[in-house]
Amino acid sequence: MNRISGNKNLLNQELLRKSWENVQTAMRYVNAAAPQLREAHAKASLVDRLLE
Repeated sequence: MNRISGNKNLLNQELLRKSWENVQTAMRYVNAAAPQLREAHAKASLVDRLLE
């Protein structure tokens, strides 16, 4: 029974590690896109003001 628990623990640790890697990858994409998103938002806001 201990071996099964140990294997489950290792599997859970590996899943957690992979999940954390996925979060870090997603954050890199978000941070890389932030300047373009800010610029697009500023342009959209300007268009909104011009259309008022």
